[in-house]
Amino acid sequence: MAKHGRTREAVQEAIRICKEKNVLKEYLSSREKEVVDMLMELYDEQEVLRSYVESEKYETEMATKIDMAKEMLCGNEPLDKI
Repeated sequence: MAKHGRTREAVQEAIRICKEKNVLKEYLSSREKEVVDMLMELYDEQEVLRSYVESEKYETEMATKIDMAKEMLCGNEPLDKI
């Protein structure tokens, strides 16, 4: 939750800086909430994707370890080597 909150603050700060430097000032002034919501939605999608990739990577690593242990057991390797 704190990470999400810091991200919202970062988006709002970026918008403030843009308005201060007169970059899309009128647009951001009239649609600030919409822009914040849109950027937060993009952040949430990226966060879900990142989490999914990490989960898949973990599952693949575990499957590899299990397969290796099975091969070692079938090859009569001593348990202390496995």
